[in-house]
Amino acid sequence: MRTLAIMRKTLNDNRGITYISTAVIVLVVSALFAAVFNFAKTMTVLRNVRNETTKVLDSCVIENAKVIYSSIKQGNNKAESIEGMSLLERYSLVSGAEISGNSLFVRNSDGKTVYEIIDPVVSLDSEGKLRLKAEFSVRIPVKLFEITAFYVTVPMSVSSNYVNYLAD
Repeated sequence: MRTLAIMRKTLNDNRGITYISTAVIVLVVSALFAAVFNFAKTMTVLRNVRNETTKVLDSCVIENAKVIYSSIKQGNNKAESIEGMSLLERYSLVSGAEISGNSLFVRNSDGKTVYEIIDPVVSLDSEGKLRLKAEFSVRIPVKLFEITAFYVTVPMSVSSNYVNYLAD
């Protein structure tokens, strides 16, 4: 409460020197709001990447359900038995991303990069169930005044399971 009283007194003072402190207070509050909004944008992008990757892995499991079920039933679960497009190609179809080497670039309507998916690795794990696991890094540009100041790189891990409920 004491801080608010000091701020009110400073903002209501009509002497010239208080204009500088008022401007500083406004700039600090604006910077805090900008940081909060940028953090919220980053978290939204990460949530969307996780959701889209889960959809991609689930579609791979669904497309290969028959092969996966036979493999689990026979007890020889092998990654080579699952065929189809790579994670990059599937993700590109779902999100409209551009593939460049071993990375995906998602761009907005202006052509600016919204985020990148770097070095995705899909692994297969099985113990009475099949688990497709994708590990990758998401690189998000942090912009100040429409100029990319730096990049935030967040490692992510997403998995999709196919459980054999009919196993003995």
